[in-house]
Amino acid sequence: KPNCFQASKSELRDRRAKKPSFITPGGSRLSDLDDDDLVETLRSTAGALASRGGRNKKASSPDDRQKKKGGKEDSGRVGVLFKLTVCQHFMLLFAMLAFGFVAMLLFMPNPIDPVAYQLPPQPPAVGPLAANDRLAAARKLLVGAVRGPESFVFVGEHLFTGTLDGRIVRVHLASEQPELWVRFGPANCSLQKSFSPIRCGRPLGLRRHPSNRSRLLVADAYLGLIDVNLDKRQFQSIIDRSNPIGVTFFDDLDVTPDGELVFISEASTRYPLHQLMHQMLEGSSNGRLIMMNMTSGHAATVLEGLSFPNGVQLHPDGQSVLVAETSGFKIIRYYFAGPMAGQTRTFADNLPLGPDNIRLSSDGKHLWVSGSLARLAGLRSSADLMGQRTWLRLAAAKILPGPLLHNMAAGHYGLVLRLAINDGRIIDSLHDTQGKQITHSSEVQDYNGRLFIGTYYGPYLATLDL
Repeated sequence: KPNCFQASKSELRDRRAKKPSFITPGGSRLSDLDDDDLVETLRSTAGALASRGGRNKKASSPDDRQKKKGGKEDSGRVGVLFKLTVCQHFMLLFAMLAFGFVAMLLFMPNPIDPVAYQLPPQPPAVGPLAANDRLAAARKLLVGAVRGPESFVFVGEHLFTGTLDGRIVRVHLASEQPELWVRFGPANCSLQKSFSPIRCGRPLGLRRHPSNRSRLLVADAYLGLIDVNLDKRQFQSIIDRSNPIGVTFFDDLDVTPDGELVFISEASTRYPLHQLMHQMLEGSSNGRLIMMNMTSGHAATVLEGLSFPNGVQLHPDGQSVLVAETSGFKIIRYYFAGPMAGQTRTFADNLPLGPDNIRLSSDGKHLWVSGSLARLAGLRSSADLMGQRTWLRLAAAKILPGPLLHNMAAGHYGLVLRLAINDGRIIDSLHDTQGKQITHSSEVQDYNGRLFIGTYYGPYLATLDL
């Protein structure tokens, strides 16, 4: 505080005013003597000191002791000039801690290589994006019974979903009771101390096989592409880490109606799932879209340089596939067949959230878009704030733990979009402006008059009557 400096200056002035004067044995001040008298005084003083040094020390007289005492008092008056106030001590301590913190940041290894970016202006909350609280009416299911139901499929009266600990769970919709159906890892994956996502797996995107409805195709972040037989409760790997295409961070998938082609998004080719926030903070475009031929078993990269490619949805035209880019706040359209084969177009741009999974509505006319990082005009958007501040993202990656970064990124504003499937226009939106029930979503589907809402790491599945 300024008072600290003002107080110290006044104290210094007082101390300087009290500093001792130098007096000759005759009682005159040195400053009052002329040059001849000054020289004579110095000579006589030097001689007295020399003669005294040659004699044995004698007991000090009361006058000598008084003089020595006075000398100590004078030294104390001078030494007190270097004393600091309590306030200054705290300021010095704070400066030392700040210096140490900055030095630590400078010398810690860089976990990411942040890339500067600039997003378009935040979309205004008007028209189909006007704020409402329809999403706040959602009801949470299976609270504490499942964790991280990212994606799901419906089979009659049941829902199948994948969980954070590598399980496929079947949920009876009427009783809302979960049941373990398949586990990708060993049995001890259920134990907290034995859990390893690389060994136990993390199922993300789920799709039913179009020609064999008892088969479930799963994009597992660590284990790759997995084919699950729901009737036999068995599974087999189609693409694993030994495949030449490689597996770093598989995310979502979709299958053509004939079951011939499978499209898989890989969110990052640099960071695995447990370093998700490193990828988000870095802001680099190293994701890709993989196309696999189920007959030949050949897999190839058809799109690369994507900004965290996430949700995948085949377009009803049968010739293109939609891919959500979470960090790009957009959805692109890749044509794999027809006259535009090999070309890419923007389907929806400058979205008011970072899109996660995207799913076709039950009537086939709309596209449900889930996500997080809401960035409507008037909201504080971390994505917009840190776009050009690469130093801030680097510092966050160095010192903040992953769970805290997850919570910060999720925000406190729930938002779900409904887009026109023909041109990508936003035609409706559902909000939870206070985040009372929904702060983020990983997938949204409508089924039998209800909207089901998944979450990447939350301990629940949510539903909303339409």
